Amino acid sequence: FKGTNVAIGTGKAVVVATGVHTVIGGISKKISEIETEKPLAKNLKQLARSVVFIVLAIITLIFGIGILEGQEIHEMFISSVAIAVAAVPEGLPLVLTVTLAFGVSRMAKRRVLVKKLQAVEALGQAQEIGVDKTGTITKNELVITQVIAEGTTIDISGVGYDPLPQIKNPSPAVLRAAEIAAFCSNAHLSRKETSETYELIGDPTEGALEVFARKVGTPKETLLTTHRLITDWPFDYQKKVHLALYEREGGYRLAGTGAPEVVLENSMFFLKEGIPTAITLKNKEAVLQDFYRLSAQGLRVIGYAFTDTVTKEINTDPLPPLTFGGLFAMQDALRPGIREKVAEAEEAGIRVMMITGDHAITAQTIAEQAGIWKKGDTVMTGMEIDALDEQAFTEKLSTTTVFARVTPDHKMRIIQGYRARGEVVAMTGDGVNDAPSLVAADLGIAMGKIGTEVAKEASDIILLDDNFGDILNAVLEGRNMREGIRRTITYLFSSNLGEILLILLSLLFRTPLPLLAAQIIWMNVVTDTFFDISLSLEPQDVSLMRRKRHISKKLLDRSLVGRLLLIAPMLALFSFYLFASHLHDPEKARTLALTSLIVLQWFNALNCRSEEKSIFHMNFFSNKFLTGTLVWVLVLHAFALYTPFMNRLLHIEPLSIRDILTIVAFALLVIFAEETRKWFARRKRGSEKVPALTVS
Repeated sequence: FKGTNVAIGTGKAVVVATGVHTVIGGISKKISEIETEKPLAKNLKQLARSVVFIVLAIITLIFGIGILEGQEIHEMFISSVAIAVAAVPEGLPLVLTVTLAFGVSRMAKRRVLVKKLQAVEALGQAQEIGVDKTGTITKNELVITQVIAEGTTIDISGVGYDPLPQIKNPSPAVLRAAEIAAFCSNAHLSRKETSETYELIGDPTEGALEVFARKVGTPKETLLTTHRLITDWPFDYQKKVHLALYEREGGYRLAGTGAPEVVLENSMFFLKEGIPTAITLKNKEAVLQDFYRLSAQGLRVIGYAFTDTVTKEINTDPLPPLTFGGLFAMQDALRPGIREKVAEAEEAGIRVMMITGDHAITAQTIAEQAGIWKKGDTVMTGMEIDALDEQAFTEKLSTTTVFARVTPDHKMRIIQGYRARGEVVAMTGDGVNDAPSLVAADLGIAMGKIGTEVAKEASDIILLDDNFGDILNAVLEGRNMREGIRRTITYLFSSNLGEILLILLSLLFRTPLPLLAAQIIWMNVVTDTFFDISLSLEPQDVSLMRRKRHISKKLLDRSLVGRLLLIAPMLALFSFYLFASHLHDPEKARTLALTSLIVLQWFNALNCRSEEKSIFHMNFFSNKFLTGTLVWVLVLHAFALYTPFMNRLLHIEPLSIRDILTIVAFALLVIFAEETRKWFARRKRGSEKVPALTVS
């Protein structure tokens, strides 16, 4: 049990296992057997493999055609190597690192700690987000508002963990309920040094029980002066009960709290005027009616029971016959603004599902209040999950927004089900047993305040404020990261493909090579390196959170390939035209080819700032990195064109103003073509019917 903290009191530590034989060791072993690859890593692996094969095929083709056309082997070899250098996006790893690092830095300012660089980009693709109810959807400040003790309902006032106001003249039934609540709670209250308020150390549910006991005037520390605690069995998520054996008035009492249906199932008696009486079916139905009524109000309901016919050597497996005492109804208020945040997630095309150990009725009510569950949605319990085969379970996931009475093992199956459907799923967690599901999800999100160290270690990101809104901030960041990477890929691949097509055109038309190896290398210097990073650092686009589509799982998808096939041929054709029209002067022809391809790529960089927005509707100076890059590379190439040393090194010559204006005119045609494509793309998106979002 390494990792268990003794918060208050004394204890004896007995070593019973080491290494993988410990509880945490077992969880660690289970985690090591889970294979999860982040979507970005998978995409990059596929992209790298494709680029390698395509580049090898292209340079082999170019080399072969060149030899058949009578080009010198030495010249074609050098040119092929230069083309390979130009074709391979060697700046992409740097761009990825810079993009992700900047995103992680911005998330840190929003109280989200990112442990793995690729994690936030994965969240940008998320289609499903599974969130815990307590602490994420609700405030995680449970307070008992009603107690049904021996058939009588008692309203309990007070807010949060403040053990006031005191309950005056409590009845024997309330005193008995408070005694059981005190012994079945291992939570502690601590007064804050800076205020008169209290903070909780321990489980929120048990904290509510402790506060109730204090309001009655029977806190655990007071009871222990006259009673002796023998054994405590903490809450077990499989048995769904917390048991405590203690000595009182010369005898022993076993007290228990837990899921009402479990407590009721193990109760043979109920109290009638303080006297244990055989429980009947009618009694059980009355208790269940109270249970359902309170659950429908969104309250967490805990049953409590006891038995005095036990000995010190009691065996709790199975439970002995209990005497049913009543119900505790606890309220955990929704986090402020959670409904609006859930609506925002849905508008972004993300389905939020709530996962909780609460009863289905309670879970559904809370989920409905938060805007997660709507009419027509399904609520699935842990028992139903166990009863369904894989196919039926996977099919039912499409309509399920609430999972109730689930265990950490059920969480794992939920994740596996969504991944089997080919969907990207994110999952929140805070407990030790949540660690496997956090690792198995495409993105594991741990709670920073209430989360255990094991959960934090297993997660990809940590919400320092346990706030659902921070997840949406991370989604926006992830989508902007993804857009930045796509911008860079579009620019790199269209520019590189344009260079390759230019070489192919020269071979097909049997002209001299339009670019020498040194010129190709120089072109990479004044185009790729600087623009790659600048495009990836484009300011955030908040409109990405209002898009229900356009979340492609592939970096190089159909729409991006379409853009490449539009832009790259234009770059090649315009440059080849200028080159071919000056073949009588080979040095000037190559200068025109080189400069036109460079300027066309500069204008192409402006096109790549947005996939759909017109560049005329964007602030030219909003991306200061790009503006600075344009100025810098313009100075660099002007230096190369108009200095004798660079002319000799690159085998180029100065160009006239007329030549420059001709090149700019061709570059404007590239802008026009891309603006036309963007116009059709916006029109197509505007015509798509998107379901209206209704918030009542």
